Amino acid sequence: MTGAGSHNYLTVYRQPERDDFLKSARVAPPFYDRTARAWIVVEPDRCRELLSVPGLLPAPALEHYRNMPSGMGEAFASVAFAFEHIPLSMYGERHAEARRRASTWIAARHQAIHAWAADSLPGHLARFAEPGQAELMTAVIKPLVRGLFATLVAVELPDHLALDDVSLVFDKSIGMSRRVRLEADMAALEAHLRDRMGPGASDDEVGMRLGLLVVGKDALVGTLAESLANLFTEHAGQPLSSIVFPKLPQRTAVPFVERIAATAMQAGGLDLAEGDRVRVVLQTYGHGPATEHHRFFGAGAHACLGRPLSVELWGAIAARLTTLSTRVEVSRYELPLDSYVFNVPSIFEVDISR
Repeated sequence: MTGAGSHNYLTVYRQPERDDFLKSARVAPPFYDRTARAWIVVEPDRCRELLSVPGLLPAPALEHYRNMPSGMGEAFASVAFAFEHIPLSMYGERHAEARRRASTWIAARHQAIHAWAADSLPGHLARFAEPGQAELMTAVIKPLVRGLFATLVAVELPDHLALDDVSLVFDKSIGMSRRVRLEADMAALEAHLRDRMGPGASDDEVGMRLGLLVVGKDALVGTLAESLANLFTEHAGQPLSSIVFPKLPQRTAVPFVERIAATAMQAGGLDLAEGDRVRVVLQTYGHGPATEHHRFFGAGAHACLGRPLSVELWGAIAARLTTLSTRVEVSRYELPLDSYVFNVPSIFEVDISR
């Protein structure tokens, strides 16, 4: 390995040393890491450039299932169905059509989501007005995001279908037994959507909503948790009403995205061979000025479709919390070390006082 120190680039994004790594690597050139088998790119302008290169394609998540000894077949039918309707898993015209379908649906649900926020956010955030200890993941953040996504997909999502770890389907490192459990969870969620949407719903309609849940829910849960934890730590001891919330989240749950060179090319100062993997570290933007925070959502053809929804929700949460006079201090915050995809805390405990 060459480049920025001796970190483990499979896990550094969720460990205490991540801040030191990100701050130092923001000014470091790209370097190749043999453990991750990828070029690690952290410098902000270079990250932005690489995300917009047409010949760098998202890593095909479905291939990890197709290449298993057991094969795909019926073993991972619901996982495959979800991937077949997630724009991030597609290229070319199929990708463009899937993005159009999803973006049109999200735009059409805007009024319903706005109404949901006005009606439901005060209740979800009421815990911040009550002095005492609170575990925010279970008490606030996960229920809030589940309610929002139920509104987004226009289908009720009961507790037993919360599927808080559904994004692990993207994780190349998990074992077969965990993949089998995820397939069972995905099958139950797919069946629930089909039942509630009725027999007239097409595969594309069901798949689009399933894809939104798979890609979006954990990402938003983690982004809210990471951003709130950072904000509360920066303003420890201050009343919520005195905190000036930034317009955008300060952190992202998506530590990095990977791109594969479709052919030999030069991009972002790198000489890439066909098949070379480039890891673009989005977390770098959390250690720069607020003017960079919008870059958490990516750039180019695969930029995040949920950006408007995430930004609006963040603003609504900020508007509500700044009406409260309580103080919030983080007492325990832990990211799981067995997940290599999204940063979703397992524990987010706070002390709330007046």
